[in-house]
Amino acid sequence: MTHSPKSTAAVIRQQIPARPALAMVLGSGFQHALVHLENTREIPYAELPGFPRVGVSGHAGRLVFGYFDKVPVVVLKGRV
Repeated sequence: MTHSPKSTAAVIRQQIPARPALAMVLGSGFQHALVHLENTREIPYAELPGFPRVGVSGHAGRLVFGYFDKVPVVVLKGRV
């Protein structure tokens, strides 16, 4: 079954409280940046319709939402 980007976005919108002002993709050497996020919510990639699964060993595979100094941010934690 294929899913549209709109269906994936709808799932994300249902689970995060604000529209992100910034998006980041963190490599494995930058995971420490997440300790500065406040009020985080994590969504496993597996729960996002049509989202690719993690194919790299050791990568978390989560979409993380939170705030950096009151700025809403979304982070892709782990690559596929």
